[in-house]
Amino acid sequence: VEPDDDEEQLQRERDFTALVDLYRVRFADAETRGAKVTLLHKIASVYEHALGEPDRAFDPLLDAFDLDPTDEAVAESLDRVGRELGRVGELADRTRRNLHTADPETRVALLGHLVYWYERVLGRGAEISPFVSEIERLDKAHPAALRRAAQLALANGDPKSQRELLQRALDRTSRRDERVHLHLSLAS
Repeated sequence: VEPDDDEEQLQRERDFTALVDLYRVRFADAETRGAKVTLLHKIASVYEHALGEPDRAFDPLLDAFDLDPTDEAVAESLDRVGRELGRVGELADRTRRNLHTADPETRVALLGHLVYWYERVLGRGAEISPFVSEIERLDKAHPAALRRAAQLALANGDPKSQRELLQRALDRTSRRDERVHLHLSLAS
């Protein structure tokens, strides 16, 4: 989203506190969930990048994530800041608590984030099976479901199907490090 004249003025003046205040006022007046998510992401970006305060960026990112866990830009920012602050475990716990109230599309997104955090960040890959099983039930074309199907294909001696499934997972994955992992799996 391109900054408007007010944002550009405050950025030129390097008055980042006023910029955060401007975003907060706009957030209070925002009518759509998408507009609110964008403004919270902007607030977090100012804290993280302009002010160098990732600890203050975490809560606005968490609020944006709560509003729309399917927003990949917010999820990537939250991953980055959560890792830097060592708060991914807290984030995963909160996400697990929110699963029971989520609609199916949101539930799939939350489960996908949990698989990623448990496997890639928290080093608790042995605990992802129930999450992946639930994803498979809700969305067989989700990258986590496709990765599991690729593992089964390889275990069954079908490397051609494995490659096709990994390619399909790659096509649906947006996280850079996950894409690299899939590219490496395809190369081997």
